[in-house]
Amino acid sequence: MRLCFLLLFASLAWGLEPELNVDVHVLHPDADLSPMEGPNVQVHRGIPEAPRSQSQALPHPTERDRLFAEAGLKKEIQNMDDFDRDMLYRYAHQLSLEDLIRRYPAIQVKRLRALQVVLRGNQ
Repeated sequence: MRLCFLLLFASLAWGLEPELNVDVHVLHPDADLSPMEGPNVQVHRGIPEAPRSQSQALPHPTERDRLFAEAGLKKEIQNMDDFDRDMLYRYAHQLSLEDLIRRYPAIQVKRLRALQVVLRGNQ
């Protein structure tokens, strides 16, 4: 009985696996691409394109923390983890000062303003 149930379950679950789509970027110009072709495989020659805008990319954590220190935020970010620091960087880059103040009420307004000035000068 258990074997029948197991076989029934296995046969029903067989088609439930998600399809896997694969992007392959081949850097060598003379490489034979035919073995890599398949129904869910996209094969590209050359280096993948860079992101649309470099402003969307976050800086290296060392550079990000240097910019925070330049704005006088060393003490304010001391207890933040990397994710929270990245979000502060992103919000300071994208939001207005008023929205930034609402999002970070514990940080002095002059420091948030300084951060935005530093980030705009670093673009």
